[in-house]
Amino acid sequence: MSNDTCTLCGLPTPEPPITDPEVEGIFCCSGCLQVQDLLEDLDPEQANRVRKETIARRHREWEEETEELPDNTKEAFLKVAGMHCATCESFIESLSRQQEGIYRSEASYASELVKIYYDPKQLTEEQLPELISKMGYTAYPMNSVFGEDNFSQMMGLMLGTIFAVYGLLIYIMVLYPIYLTGEPLVPFKPATQYFFMYHLFMMTSIVLF
Repeated sequence: MSNDTCTLCGLPTPEPPITDPEVEGIFCCSGCLQVQDLLEDLDPEQANRVRKETIARRHREWEEETEELPDNTKEAFLKVAGMHCATCESFIESLSRQQEGIYRSEASYASELVKIYYDPKQLTEEQLPELISKMGYTAYPMNSVFGEDNFSQMMGLMLGTIFAVYGLLIYIMVLYPIYLTGEPLVPFKPATQYFFMYHLFMMTSIVLF
């Protein structure tokens, strides 16, 4: 930390402080910078209310950040899909603090990561993703390529694509030519055409399901 203080909340700033050429001042976090930029577009009464609420929240967070954690505290990193801004960071951190056994968390929407400080006597690292996966956010372990939900969606998409391509081939070989010329692309016998039509019905049903 530097000897400078945040233009908005008055807390110490990191070294170097958070700045933006389009926003006057130096800040302790990107959240304060964004709020300061927002205040210029608000009417005086609303701006004053937002400023007070932000300062109060940042001071509460500062107290929690500087609070000494128990010696048995363990750390875990999770990937979190769905974070898009500093507000998401604050929400994830607030959500995690409400969970019993979690002391503190530090979220970053830029990297889509959250660092969890937790009590290993109350929680295991495997339980953390479920606790954070709420309100539109999906958390999963760092060593996983996809979360369980993403994996299921990917498998469904792959299977659907395979059956869809198979069904499309039947359309190209049989149905579309019949629509245009009255004859299939390949001269199938009626029994063979019924065979392909049956398969088309089955493949389409699987894709829709």
